[in-house]
Amino acid sequence: MVLREFQEKKVARRLIFSAPVLVILLALSLWMTYGIVSALVTLRELSEKNQKLTQDLDEIKKSRKAVEEKANIMDTEYGIDIEARKSFNLKKPGEEVILFVEE
Repeated sequence: MVLREFQEKKVARRLIFSAPVLVILLALSLWMTYGIVSALVTLRELSEKNQKLTQDLDEIKKSRKAVEEKANIMDTEYGIDIEARKSFNLKKPGEEVILFVEE
């Protein structure tokens, strides 16, 4: 009985450590390594894209805030007056418009 168990273990070891099984295990480990490296590269690319999009979003929020502030100023009579003077060279009675010409 003991000899039979020993022979069965020997057959199992011979099968496990045979060349085809080792080649298959090596191929599987290389395939898994490639998958892990590929996933890490993709993760890094996505992380960089996420960081760039976050920066773009921050810039857009700042720009939106500036536009909202300008719109709030334009809602007041003072803002309308300033914009009309700047865009159309309007003046109040008693004021003079001065234009600077570059040479």
